[in-house]
Formats: sequence, C-alpha cells, structure tokens
Amino acid sequence: MRKVFLVLLIPLVFLVLPKQALAASEQIEKFDATYQINTDGAVNVTENITYDAGGSPHHGIIRQVELTRTNDQGQKFRVGASNINVDATYSDQSTSDKLNLKIGDPNTTFTGAKTFQIKYTLSGALTYFTDHDELYWNVTGTSWPFPIASTTIKAELPTA
Repeated sequence: MRKVFLVLLIPLVFLVLPKQALAASEQIEKFDATYQINTDGAVNVTENITYDAGGSPHHGIIRQVELTRTNDQGQKFRVGASNINVDATYSDQSTSDKLNLKIGDPNTTFTGAKTFQIKYTLSGALTYFTDHDELYWNVTGTSWPFPIASTTIKAELPTA
C-alpha cells in the first residue's frame, strides 16, 4: 500500500510545481525611462515597461508614481503630472499625492511578456540651487509587488 501511495504522490507534485514556478516568474523584465528636462523646468517622462506575467493570465499593470517630495529641511512639495499618454487601454485613478494608472484591457488577458509605454510631464520635479539644478527622482517607485530585472535611465538636458 505504501508503494501505491508514493507512486500517486509523485505525479501530483509535478502537476503542482510548474504552476507555482510560472507564477513566481512574474516580473518587470525591463524598465527603461527617459527624462527630457525642458528649459521651463518641466520634465517629459517616457517609460517603456516590459512586464512578464509568466504563465498566469493578467490584464496589465498598475503604475504608481509618488507626487509628493520632501526636501532636506523636511518641507513637502507637490509635483504635478500632466499630459498623460499610454499606448494601451488604461484608467486614471490618481490622487493629489500619487499618479495611479491601471493599464490593460479589463476584457482581455495575456501571458508572457508585454511592453507598455507611458508618457507624462512632471512639473515641480526639479530642485534649484544657486550653482546648479537637480533632478532627484525615484525612477521605478516602490510599489511593485514583484522584482525588476533591469532598469535603464536616460536624462536629456535642454540644448540651450
């Protein structure tokens, strides 16, 4: 009787393991961000986010961007986000403190990798000093529930 139990248990383990392994492979494969800093202080942001849903069907991603900054004196500043453009179906669920985009078609799912492009303009993101200006920004944010395998950042300065 013991041999029969082990023979039945082993195939059961192999049926369960692949599903867990596929679900665990959910990740951001690539997070590529470009920040074009304009002479008026606005920053045009383009994010290309390649999300791998693994083997589990998903509708898309939720992209959250914090819009409150705290300077070194503890003062809080609100950063504005405008001109939002996404290359997929999305709903904007933003608040005054956070850009919150639910990206993906609620009627369609996908597995594997899919790239989403998000564009928006930030105002108030630069810090001005007497001898220089600074963009101090958390590129990917902290709200992803899975790992980010690769991140690239490109900053473009004004030509003037």
